[in-house]
Amino acid sequence: MITKKLILSSVVTLILVSCESIETKNKELFNSSYQQWENLKKLNGNSYKYITTLSSWTGYNAKTGIQVKDDIITSRECVVTNFNYETLSYDTIEHYTESANEIGIHEIGANPLTIDELYDTCAKEYLKVNTKNNTIYLETNQDGLLNLCGFVPEGCVDDCYFGIRIDTIMWVK
Repeated sequence: MITKKLILSSVVTLILVSCESIETKNKELFNSSYQQWENLKKLNGNSYKYITTLSSWTGYNAKTGIQVKDDIITSRECVVTNFNYETLSYDTIEHYTESANEIGIHEIGANPLTIDELYDTCAKEYLKVNTKNNTIYLETNQDGLLNLCGFVPEGCVDDCYFGIRIDTIMWVK
């Protein structure tokens, strides 16, 4: 009987430590990435372009480019494609470019947010979800900058990722 209690106690402790350690690792990775973002912003200026993609197993793909100059979004471009199974190629469904006062008028595409706003959303919304009901994803690119921040609800099978996915960040002079 003592052995079963000891084993059960050890398993519960391991699970709790494992959960704590994932949250701690995510917090450390987030803080390190955000500090790297702040450092690179100071070094390169606060003007950049980033590209993000939303895709589905069905073949739907929305690639959005957002350009920021001195911490103000100056343009948003989106190309939406869908895989054509007859021609085995992608067909463009929609393509637009927004500038100045037009930014945000189209519903399709990534929300017009700065990288700072994406870090804020990551910390306040996606890293705060219940880890018992969701798997949290946090990844950085080779420069240590935010690449992926979101979650997938447990048991969900198709198109279940909620969050941020940054493909590319480029500095603009």
